[in-house]
Amino acid sequence: GEHEPEETATGTGDYEPEETATAQSGEDHTCSGHGTWNGWGCECQKGWSADDCSEQIDKCSDHGRWVTRGCGSSCTCDSGWGGNDCSEDHTCSGRGTWYQSNNNGAGGCRCYDNWGGDDCSEDKSNACSGHGTWYSWMYGDAGGCWCNSGWGGSDCSIQQ
Repeated sequence: GEHEPEETATGTGDYEPEETATAQSGEDHTCSGHGTWNGWGCECQKGWSADDCSEQIDKCSDHGRWVTRGCGSSCTCDSGWGGNDCSEDHTCSGRGTWYQSNNNGAGGCRCYDNWGGDDCSEDKSNACSGHGTWYSWMYGDAGGCWCNSGWGGSDCSIQQ
């Protein structure tokens, strides 16, 4: 009764070593030697996929890496690439800037002056009759001529 020993805590409160936790949880923190563990899952090297990086399949079109997080797995694309499999060229041919219009990756290129097309590869330097500058106000070909002083019309061909 009165003089019973007090309960004593066992263990140190420390977390188990990663190897033990791995063995107990069944997760492969080695990522099959083809990735690195990020605390939630594997970040696979290019050309490897699956939750444990064991499949030599490139699900990310050689423009990204397969990453597993707590909420699932998907491609993390390299800069300038997008889409679910990183196959969409968002580099705009080096002649524009990619603008993302929503979280699903939808968007397009806003081209620099005198360039147009979905990927900004079309030379528009002659679109304004040599009397103005082609500019994009939205994506791709959505744009028009900004005419020099003294010139007008949709293609700057009318002297005013």
